[in-house]
Amino acid sequence: LCAAFCAFVQERLQQYWASYRENENYLGQDQFVVERLLGKRIRRANRVEYLVRWAGFGPADDTWERKCDISCALVEAFEASQRMWQPPATSAHAHESVGAAPAAALV
Repeated sequence: LCAAFCAFVQERLQQYWASYRENENYLGQDQFVVERLLGKRIRRANRVEYLVRWAGFGPADDTWERKCDISCALVEAFEASQRMWQPPATSAHAHESVGAAPAAALV
């Protein structure tokens, strides 16, 4: 039973990777074309990862990839776009000058 199951799993994995390799955006050697970066997260030991949308694939195939595995140009473009959407930072003193309660009192 175990040998049959292992053979089944091996066959499924081969079919899975074969379907990826048939895609026109497959560059060979398990490299694919990135459509865009969708998100960013920081893992243990400050390891940065980006959520990648692969060209020719849907949202179900999005994966988290390490920063070192993504081109610098894509990372820089993503970071620049994120800075454009962030609201301007306000200092803690700005709230005090308009008479608002300190943040600790707003609980």
